[in-house]
Amino acid sequence: MVLVTGLYPLSCFMGRGLQAMKARVRMLRRLTTETRSNLVLSGGLTLESLVPITRNLDDAQLEQWVINAIRNAAYRIMMEVPHLEDLPEVIIITKADFQLALTDLNA
Repeated sequence: MVLVTGLYPLSCFMGRGLQAMKARVRMLRRLTTETRSNLVLSGGLTLESLVPITRNLDDAQLEQWVINAIRNAAYRIMMEVPHLEDLPEVIIITKADFQLALTDLNA
């Protein structure tokens, strides 16, 4: 029996090593840089490096996690920029934004 959680079978994330990592990276890419042209990962941050953090998340939680991380990055940028007209065209998202989003998700 295969449980399906939205886009990918749940089995593709459980105990399959490299295969599970590739599936999770594809999902993260779809949720981040593929669908949002104004979103950039900070230097040195890769989608592959985020996979271990997402080990226990299903696809709905993963999507909410990415949305929360983007929100955190946007809020951080807004706090750093004194005038709205100075807001950058792109949102640079950091590992700290993703980590904060995980705590928001678990709260």
